[in-house]
Amino acid sequence: MAFKELELLLTPDGKFATLVRREAIKTVDVNDLARALSQSAPHRTPILPPGCKVYSHSGSMHVYAVERPPSIVPLRYWGTDYRISLPFIQAWLGFYERGGSKTLITYYMSCTTTPLRDTTDTLYCVPLPNTYNNGAVCMGSAKVEGTTVWEISQSFLDKYLGMNHNDDLHTAVPTELAGNDSNNWGKVLTKWADLSSKNPLVGLTFKYSYLATADSLLTMLERSK
Repeated sequence: MAFKELELLLTPDGKFATLVRREAIKTVDVNDLARALSQSAPHRTPILPPGCKVYSHSGSMHVYAVERPPSIVPLRYWGTDYRISLPFIQAWLGFYERGGSKTLITYYMSCTTTPLRDTTDTLYCVPLPNTYNNGAVCMGSAKVEGTTVWEISQSFLDKYLGMNHNDDLHTAVPTELAGNDSNNWGKVLTKWADLSSKNPLVGLTFKYSYLATADSLLTMLERSK
């Protein structure tokens, strides 16, 4: 049953008074109200960095998957520079939000031979010396720069590819490059660079080791704290 309330409101200058009648129309459960509002309210993403294929927000965690297309990239290994062909590569960046600012706290890399189109897609290991077989990255002394997600994501990829790589980590090398030299990164990268000079897209033809599905990697990052 609707009820009515009377309220007397004074104007800011105190010269006039207005009698207002407030009337309750309907009473609903608070949870039902919240559910209805969430269904009707618009959902907006933040400004996404270039190449962002996936964005997820869970509690204080924000996860961005930023993809770069196939290209020839310079790679430094123990002071020697190589130019190698890479397939599509994805940086999976987990930001922790506190007080309105986001801090990069975890990061993984993957690769694919086709663009990422769905979270059910299969991801593969990036066969670079400073990348673990589970996709985690050792950035060494490389410092990621920037204050916004846009700046940080671009800096991360630039630093990841541009840092001085070493062979501290065991990484699965594509069989087309390994041969009998899978433990000799100098020989692997020399062969890789030679093939890349003949075919800039040769990185799309290699068979890479399985990493995970996009969905499973995304879920793991969402739960990072």
